[in-house]
Amino acid sequence: MHDRLFEGQAKREWGSGGERDLTTFLAYANELKLDATLLESCLKEQRYQADVEADMQEALRKRINSTPSFTVNGQLVQGALPFERWQGLFDSLLTQQ
Repeated sequence: MHDRLFEGQAKREWGSGGERDLTTFLAYANELKLDATLLESCLKEQRYQADVEADMQEALRKRINSTPSFTVNGQLVQGALPFERWQGLFDSLLTQQ
């Protein structure tokens, strides 16, 4: 579902909010042979809304405003970095020890 959501986002299949997005997400679930009824009840009940909001507040406190974002030894790293950049970051951290 994760991959399908990002694919659909790139194709602008969803993002307007409300019932239209719900219909799209349920169609994805059916396409992937997932339990669309369970997904629908979860979304309509807003079962994880408090958790998501708490995560958003924590991100705002840490000045994280994009994805992907990571913290490495307290250092904010934003963006989808190539392997070489990660390797350089970790190598630099390892030499500091």
